[in-house]
Amino acid sequence: MKRKDRILEMKSIVRNAELSFGEDTIEDILKKLKNTKHDEHKSYMAKPQLYAIAKMAEELHELLEDGEPIDDWAESHIAKCEQMLQSVYNKITYKKTYRGDSYDEE
Repeated sequence: MKRKDRILEMKSIVRNAELSFGEDTIEDILKKLKNTKHDEHKSYMAKPQLYAIAKMAEELHELLEDGEPIDDWAESHIAKCEQMLQSVYNKITYKKTYRGDSYDEE
């Protein structure tokens, strides 16, 4: 499929709000979250958010050609996301690897 056709297809998907994550749509995920009982001390948003981030990153990776220029603001947002995810990753993997803990704010 040509790049232009992929872009048009992605625009159509976004316009029609047909974004899906596996077999679940965004609406399905939100309904599941709404109907789930949550412990106020446990994170219930992290896993769905990480899944959404991974899915969007994968789709963007496929859409962009190697070396394709993108707007400066978009590059900046991607760099900030990477830095923020890196800090969370480092914190959680450190605690799990070196302390054997589950993640829990000190």
